[in-house]
Amino acid sequence: MGVRDIPMTSPYELDIADQPRALSALLASELPDLSALRSSGFEKIVLTGMGSSHYAAYSTWRALLGAYPTWWVPASELLDTLDLIDQKTLLWVTSLSGASGEIVALLDRLEGKHRPHTVLAVTNDLQSPLGKQADIVLHICCGDEHTVTTKSYVNSCVIHALAAQQLLGQPTDGLLAEAASLPPIIQSILDDPLPMAAVEALTAAHTLAMVGGVVGGITAQTGALITKESAKVAAEGYVGGAFRHGPYEMAGRPELTVVILTADAAETSSSLRQLSDDLIGAGTRVVTIGPDQWPGTINVPTPNGGELTQLVTGYLRIEQFTVALARNNGLVPGKFFHGQKVTSAL
Repeated sequence: MGVRDIPMTSPYELDIADQPRALSALLASELPDLSALRSSGFEKIVLTGMGSSHYAAYSTWRALLGAYPTWWVPASELLDTLDLIDQKTLLWVTSLSGASGEIVALLDRLEGKHRPHTVLAVTNDLQSPLGKQADIVLHICCGDEHTVTTKSYVNSCVIHALAAQQLLGQPTDGLLAEAASLPPIIQSILDDPLPMAAVEALTAAHTLAMVGGVVGGITAQTGALITKESAKVAAEGYVGGAFRHGPYEMAGRPELTVVILTADAAETSSSLRQLSDDLIGAGTRVVTIGPDQWPGTINVPTPNGGELTQLVTGYLRIEQFTVALARNNGLVPGKFFHGQKVTSAL
């Protein structure tokens, strides 16, 4: 495909542009009330999904760990470890389509001793296998999504945060206020083009590493996933110090650019800052995503805010990266060549 054959705006980019509307639609809907579930008698929680849907549950896993025995396991692995699920389990399944192969296979095996106490679903399709079989459905209300995950991830992160607060018996007023502030913030990010230096640093790379801490680490992993999916560029995501265990040996190689998501707690941010300094000292290009400029890096700014704001705005910036990378490579951003929107094969 030549550059002239690439549409000015792809379906993927239209979905990216639709994110403020999609989040507003979710917030205008009937939001979950899980107060009855909280006292229903389950004793442990298993969070599962595939791809970006699964990553959307990461912060929920961390939030619930102190209150319940909680596991965060991809559905592909859960199929081989079904003994995690019993009649005291709240099985929390996240799937945009509600019909991916692993999810359907898992639902088919929830019987006998593996029948959970409750199946709680986060999905965009109420008529999907997951939507029909779940005991409680949290509808993310994002509308049709045509290619790579965009608005469904943002809405899933928001609905997860609200549901986790309710299961913890904590007030949601502050979180709802933060979520309500996000549509115009999302629009401002979308209206703010990436710094040209950041685009050049990414397009100069054949390999991308994305690194973050407690908050940014999951954005790094989800971001690496959609970079491979939408721009066909090799990218890997790491949480904190994991990058130093092997991948750090790539430092200084001309084909590597490292993206660091900087908004995090002080201790984690200090560790990431040291990693940034060490990488720059080794001759590596470093692009940071966050509110603060670090010495020697190319910064892509995001606003200050709470954890939910950082999750969403960091992800938006990576979406912008993927569009730039795809177009630089002469590709339609987000176009599938081998897969499809719903992965049905196991």
